[in-house]
Amino acid sequence: MDICLAQKIMDKTVLENQIPALEKQVSLLESQKNSLIESIKVMQSVNSGFESKNIELEKQIGGVIALSEKNATVVNSLMESLKVSTKELIDINTKNVQETNIVLDKLPRMVVELQKHGLINKI
Repeated sequence: MDICLAQKIMDKTVLENQIPALEKQVSLLESQKNSLIESIKVMQSVNSGFESKNIELEKQIGGVIALSEKNATVVNSLMESLKVSTKELIDINTKNVQETNIVLDKLPRMVVELQKHGLINKI
């Protein structure tokens, strides 16, 4: 029992001798803890600022996307109208060319006929 008591006293002395070193470590860790808490507060504040900017940016991007989709719809509509109008113009011009070709084909015969009947003088 004396040996056990002596061992316990020795263990107590060792632990008591470690207390000042551990208290210094606790003090150092407390100061680091406070510094880290302040850093976290700053980072949370910055994150909050980014969050509000991100929400605003998402709204603006949504507006740009909506406007782009609207503009794309308008451009597609204009292109379709242009396609229809161009086809109509081509059809009209094709008809005019065909009619002009008919006139040009018949004109020499008509001139000869008119000359035969004396309605126009020979050139």
